[in-house]
Amino acid sequence: RQDRRVSSTTELINNIKMIKLYAWVDIFKNLVFQKRTAELDLQFKRMNVLMLTMASLTFAPLFLQTASFSLFIGLGHSLNLAVAYTVLTVFQQIQSPIRWLPMFIGQLIEFTVAMERIQNFLRCPEINETMVHIDPNRIEAVSIQGYYHWGLEVEKAKQSKLALKR
Repeated sequence: RQDRRVSSTTELINNIKMIKLYAWVDIFKNLVFQKRTAELDLQFKRMNVLMLTMASLTFAPLFLQTASFSLFIGLGHSLNLAVAYTVLTVFQQIQSPIRWLPMFIGQLIEFTVAMERIQNFLRCPEINETMVHIDPNRIEAVSIQGYYHWGLEVEKAKQSKLALKR
């Protein structure tokens, strides 16, 4: 959603003269605000899910320990110090990896989105055949030829050529 808002904002900024000329400011402002509102709603939902996840992961080990000891005693076993210490140690060892799980999942989702964007970029055709002519018999690796001018009139600009040998 953020990409959609950013692209529409970029389009708005790039075409600001035309938008002002035709008095489309309110239309585009409403469009950007609608996309921003949708983005904020999504962020709000995401933060609520994160808050619930973090709260549950903070209290889950405590509830798990209580339920395990209650079930152990409820099944008729006697709880002694050796068993209690062993169970508490095991729960202490698995508590930290469980707390890292939501952050890992979030990073994994962001990683897959980034990799998808990179893959889309890398799958693009590398050379536009209409713009580039490849001649395997040429001596130069790259040859650029054109008229370049900086503040001069176009008629006074001289033709330049740049050639990089293979």
